[in-house]
Amino acid sequence: METQARVCPFTKEPFVPKRSNQLFVNSSARIKFNNYIASVKRKEKSPIDKPLDKNRKIITQILGTSTVATKTKDFLLGAGFDFSIMTHARLLDNGGNLVCIYDVAYYKLPDGEYKLLRL
Repeated sequence: METQARVCPFTKEPFVPKRSNQLFVNSSARIKFNNYIASVKRKEKSPIDKPLDKNRKIITQILGTSTVATKTKDFLLGAGFDFSIMTHARLLDNGGNLVCIYDVAYYKLPDGEYKLLRL
């Protein structure tokens, strides 16, 4: 049983595979290739993930160990909060919107303040 030579997608070296499903010349090339792909993916997502993480961190720091807090818009803006960034939204029973950032959320109260909560 003679196998055909293949070219490693990472090192571009030709090699004779020892298994029928072998794609890389060695495990080191496979690991480096997968790490490279993961780093490219992280860099592509970075412009979205960094602001999301910042907003989540601001809310979790304000909440501390409690599950609910109330703050003004000026306070949140002063902390660096960006109201245009969220992961998802839910409709509240009273018709308002619950804006979520992963496991924390906020919504606007009738008096203009914002209620922050941990989901």
